[in-house]
Amino acid sequence: MVRSMGCPQHLIGDVVQDMYIKLNGIKNSERLMYSESEVNHFYVYLTLRSVFLDNIKRQGQYVLSEDADYSFLSTDANIESDEAWERLYKMVSDEINGFGPYGAKLCFSYFKTDKSIREIASESGISITSIFHSQKQYRDMLNEKFKEDYEDLKNGDYNKIKTT
Repeated sequence: MVRSMGCPQHLIGDVVQDMYIKLNGIKNSERLMYSESEVNHFYVYLTLRSVFLDNIKRQGQYVLSEDADYSFLSTDANIESDEAWERLYKMVSDEINGFGPYGAKLCFSYFKTDKSIREIASESGISITSIFHSQKQYRDMLNEKFKEDYEDLKNGDYNKIKTT
């Protein structure tokens, strides 16, 4: 990932090591992990990019190669978009966690995995109908609560997205 950001080969290890140090200092590990065994790859990417850009600004030590794609460096717009996406993602995750253990486990297993309702039903012993109606209810609740924020995200109105 760091190479695709334009970091020279000899500095990639330094950037990755700085990212690990930053991730190690996280007080709330829920941001880093979806579950005990599943890493939040988007959060790791944001941290990696943040470390890379901080080092560019602070030290100017990274020499950007001419053939790399720097579309991600249109800084303010992308950073603001990523921060808005992360705020919205956190709000939705917190809402799902509020569904209780059954609801949260059901939502996370359906939305974060490629499992079908049929697969979830066979693994859990819960009827397909029950899972379908629960998922529909949870999806409707999330759509109702976060529809405006999602529209603001799509339209680029990042400052209108609520904060937790």
